[in-house]
Amino acid sequence: MTTSTSPITFVVGAFDGLEPDPATIDRLRRGMPGVSLFREANLRSAAQVKALTDGIHEAVGSLPALVAIDQEAGQLQALAGIVTDFPGNMAMTATGDLSLAERVGEAIGHELRALGVTVNYAPVCDLLTIATNHGLSIRSFGSDPDEAASFAAAIVDGLQRAGVAATGKHFPGKGAAEVDTHYGHAVINRTREEFDESELVPFRSVIKSDVKLMMTSHATVPALSGGALVPATRSADVLTGVLRDELGFHGVTITDALDMAGVGAGEHASNDESYEALQAGADLLLTTPFMDIDVLESGIGGSMEASSGRSSLADSGPRVRELREWLAGFTTPSSDAVGCEAHRDLSAEVARRSLTLREGHVRRAIGPRCVVIEPERVNLTKADTTNDNEASLVDELASGRVAPIHHGVSHAPTDGEIDAAVDALSGADDAVVVVTAAATEPGQVELVRRVIAAGVPATVVVARNPLDAEYLDLDPSTQVIFTYGFTESTVRALGAALITTRPLEGKLPIANRGA
Repeated sequence: MTTSTSPITFVVGAFDGLEPDPATIDRLRRGMPGVSLFREANLRSAAQVKALTDGIHEAVGSLPALVAIDQEAGQLQALAGIVTDFPGNMAMTATGDLSLAERVGEAIGHELRALGVTVNYAPVCDLLTIATNHGLSIRSFGSDPDEAASFAAAIVDGLQRAGVAATGKHFPGKGAAEVDTHYGHAVINRTREEFDESELVPFRSVIKSDVKLMMTSHATVPALSGGALVPATRSADVLTGVLRDELGFHGVTITDALDMAGVGAGEHASNDESYEALQAGADLLLTTPFMDIDVLESGIGGSMEASSGRSSLADSGPRVRELREWLAGFTTPSSDAVGCEAHRDLSAEVARRSLTLREGHVRRAIGPRCVVIEPERVNLTKADTTNDNEASLVDELASGRVAPIHHGVSHAPTDGEIDAAVDALSGADDAVVVVTAAATEPGQVELVRRVIAAGVPATVVVARNPLDAEYLDLDPSTQVIFTYGFTESTVRALGAALITTRPLEGKLPIANRGA
């Protein structure tokens, strides 16, 4: 008989395949509460995803399993191409409309629940403060704590009204991390007062909205961990002292993925490090498809036998069961919700209303003979599905009164590529140059400089992190538009905006930066 302290009950599993493998089914039957699904490993079509989740729910018994996914919208969409492609968090903040964000959260929730997904690893509650933080970027709601808090709570309310458990992440906030925790160790040297006044504000807000889960950050925050240089995921001061005792969170805590470099000393968190996370206050350990879960389970079991553990270790099981009982109170929506016309219209509204003109810059329509210069789209972090999006700005412009020419360059443009791009402007009466990573790619900065110096009227599209604009020396004669991503609806809205002088409604979600 499975007990609440069986090692497998602390693990959210993962597997590589389009249906649950026998080992995963066995673990679910022995008490593993659920699985995380990953884009490349598990997801191909709506029908396939629904069949997969049906098998998972059947294996766990009477209560729904925790079937979890990263469907944040915008930059990170595990179900891109399967469900409605919504602009992301920063785009929603740019609209300034909390009710719109709540509607997006509910729409995402209905589509996920229709596919059998019960947990969304969203919303991101981290604040954007560093331009080079590609692990966060436009996944954030912005830099203003109160604004981010309001929009994060709106997403929570929408998701959970649809019967999908929301997850606030990444506690206690990694926006000021100068290292992407997917690839290395990040230490955030901000004071406790700074955390109280900024990073913790959105987390307090989603707790007030009864967010069901909280995901831990692998960043190290000495101001909250009693000075110890240990990742938040493994710090009792952070997960128990701050999150539960001070902030009053009573839901389920889950680690960020245990194969991220920031959590431990090796490629994956060791069994000892994983058990440290449980002792610190995590209820669930998030695994990925290529981790050996049998070894993890055995290691946790050995640690449990060798140590009395934290006194509240036994509370994890009841918390997870309470979450699953909450999920059981909802019915499954019709599959007609997935990608429905109403949701596509909602996505288009967010995209249109989010486009932002840089303050003090001109607003004009581009000319008919236009060259679009665009860097190759790449994923800048593991938490990124940008290069899966094939929406074409040239195609959108060609459907209007413009005869565009596309000129592609690499993500890090070389001098030769920049020369060729400038040569392509010969005979053109307008240029649109797209920027995707000016903060880390000097070639993109030089590309913009050379295009503007060529004397052709130019529009600069800051397509991802709006802080990239701070690296560009742009005067008001250059039209600058912020788009916050490459979703299909965003690219379509940009194409429509470029050929008109319609005022752009978006407001830059970056506080006191002068951008």
